[in-house]
This record gives sequence, C-alpha cells and structure tokens, in this order.
Amino acid sequence: MDPSVLLALVFVAILVYALYALFYTPAKIVGAILWRGVTGSVAIWIFNLVAGVWGWHLALNPVSALVVGYLGIPGAAALAWLQHAIGTL
Repeated sequence: MDPSVLLALVFVAILVYALYALFYTPAKIVGAILWRGVTGSVAIWIFNLVAGVWGWHLALNPVSALVVGYLGIPGAAALAWLQHAIGTL
C-alpha cells in the first residue's frame, strides 16, 4: 500500500473519531433532557388527571415538566406547594 494512501486513511479515521466524540456527548445530553421533559409531562398529566377530582392542577409547561422529570414526586410536591403558597392552586 502506498504511504500516502495509508496516511490518508489514518487521517480519515482520526477525523471520523473526532467528529463522533464531538457530537455524541451533546446529543446524549440533549436526549437525556428531552427524556426527562417527556417523563415529567406524563407525570404532570397523570397528576392532573387524578388530582383534578379535588380541583388541584399543575401547569404543564417546559419548566415544570423538567422539574418533575428530574426531581420526581418531590418535585411535583414542591410545585404543588409553591402554587398553594402563591395562592393559585
């Protein structure tokens, strides 16, 4: 094999690895944030479905979805307490 071809193959392999490393981690982080937002939205929807019987509800927006997605039940309780403390619940 010609040395210039071998050098080009090594360069392409390094370039592919660098691009993979550059885009994989941010894509993984964005995917995790989106997943937390979706699970938080579903949790708030279920909370609103169940607690709506008593007239309670939580606003379904990206911030509250991410809070509930990351913190879980304590996050939903904190949002409900915050709405109660402000007087909108």
